[in-house]
Amino acid sequence: MLKKIRAIRSFFLDLLFPITCFQCKKPGYYLCPQCVQKIERYPNKNCPFCNVFSNAGKTCIKCKSNYALDQLLVFTYYSNPLIKKVIHSFKYSSVHLLARDSSQLLAKLIKENFPQEEYSQSLIIPIPMHPKKQKRRGFNQTQLLGESLSLITKIPLAINLLKKTKNTIPQMQVKNRNKRKDNIKKAFSVNQRKLSLRVLSKRIILIDDVTTTGATLNSCAQTLKQAGFQEIVGVVIAKQPKII
Repeated sequence: MLKKIRAIRSFFLDLLFPITCFQCKKPGYYLCPQCVQKIERYPNKNCPFCNVFSNAGKTCIKCKSNYALDQLLVFTYYSNPLIKKVIHSFKYSSVHLLARDSSQLLAKLIKENFPQEEYSQSLIIPIPMHPKKQKRRGFNQTQLLGESLSLITKIPLAINLLKKTKNTIPQMQVKNRNKRKDNIKKAFSVNQRKLSLRVLSKRIILIDDVTTTGATLNSCAQTLKQAGFQEIVGVVIAKQPKII
């Protein structure tokens, strides 16, 4: 029922506000493929936690003892005005074409970093939202991203495997780095009924729209590693500068 309501809402919004690219005004897109090609890319050449050189955003050996996330792939910088507009519009509007256009950025990252023959050995997991917050907002933008990304890449999507059990303060509102870690600590759990040896052998691709310190992604990765998963990769649209 909720999907039907979102689809009807999107249909009428499209009638009232014709779809055009936020950047070049090309019809049919909010973020067209030509403008995607012009976006400055994030280099993904550093450890996501200590910033030492590390190929393809892999967590360095030193940080592996303290962090569960094995790799972080970022498409671009959050400071890009076009990306800011796309993410803000997507966060507060359940327009499905925003999910389609945003997920193409994540799809490019995956295609650039993983061979296609490994796709069947992976699972896409969107960062879950607490049920109370999702009910209030009406949708989870990362779930919409995951659904669209799965359609593009054909990588299986697992929505109910990871759950958010702690209704935290939004990370964007927590300005201290250590407080961000505490805020998101033990906020997630794994649905044990969904686990099997076949599932546990999969590479997990955690997706989100924005990351800053990586605290949310790492908290999810810790929960998944404790459940028995071996490889956890974060794939996000944009990265904000780290905070103190």
